[in-house]
Amino acid sequence: MSEITPPLGAESQLGFYSHDAVRQLVAGVGGKRPAVRTLRMWESRGLFPKRQRISYSRVAWRKSDIHDWLKDPEGWVAKNRKPSAA
Repeated sequence: MSEITPPLGAESQLGFYSHDAVRQLVAGVGGKRPAVRTLRMWESRGLFPKRQRISYSRVAWRKSDIHDWLKDPEGWVAKNRKPSAA
């Protein structure tokens, strides 16, 4: 299987990534492919971009959201995380 790397041009920000593609991209950051369950946990905690429903039975991540997160995960969280209702 070929390695997936985020392309550079603005046109590459259009579209969606599947679970598999996102797991491969995130593995490049930490060295290990996260489980789908881990990605869902990160989403629910505001640590990772939320999936978008693209059809009745499919969800995917916006490429632009994933690229922003990959560039600066901590900065993305600070910018996008909702304040907790305490």
